[in-house]
Amino acid sequence: MKINIKLMLGAMFFPAILLAQNPLAEHANQKPREKFSTLYIVLSPSSGKELMVTHNLIINNSKIAKLEQMRADLVQKRFGSSANVVFIVTPTAGVKLTKIGDIYKKHNVSTSKRRLPLKLDGMLYSASDDVVVDETSLKSFDNLADSIVLKTSNREEILEKRKRKLQ
Repeated sequence: MKINIKLMLGAMFFPAILLAQNPLAEHANQKPREKFSTLYIVLSPSSGKELMVTHNLIINNSKIAKLEQMRADLVQKRFGSSANVVFIVTPTAGVKLTKIGDIYKKHNVSTSKRRLPLKLDGMLYSASDDVVVDETSLKSFDNLADSIVLKTSNREEILEKRKRKLQ
C-alpha cells in the first residue's frame, strides 16, 4: 500500500519537475530556430577568384590549401538567412572539383535516375542536394536500380584511420 502511494505521488509530480528543469519549457511559445546551414565558397588556387558556392563539398583534407571562416556580419550581408556559417576553401593545385550533375553526365546516368538518392562514402544525399566532389579522389561509381553509389579515397582514409585505432 505504501509503495503504491509513493508511485502515484511520484507519477503526479515527476512531469512538473521535468518542466521546471527543462530550459526549453520557458521558450515554448517562441518560433523554432532556423535550420543550421553551412555554405562553402570555393576559390581558384591560381587566381583566387570565386569558382562556386555549394552546401555540400566533398574534398580530402590533404587537398585543401587554405580554409577560412567568413565573418558573421559578411555572411549576413551576402547570404541573409540562407546560411549561418560560410567557409572559404582554396583547394591545392590540380584538384578538379565537379558538380554531381556533371559526374552523372560523364557516367551516362539517365535523367530519371538522377532523382534517385545519392550515397557518397556511406552518407545519403537527396537527389536535389547540390554536391561538389573532388573528382581526382573518385574511386568507384555504381549506378544501381534504387540509388547511385560513389566512393572516394576519403572513405578509404577514414577506414584506415579506424583500423589503426583498433590495433
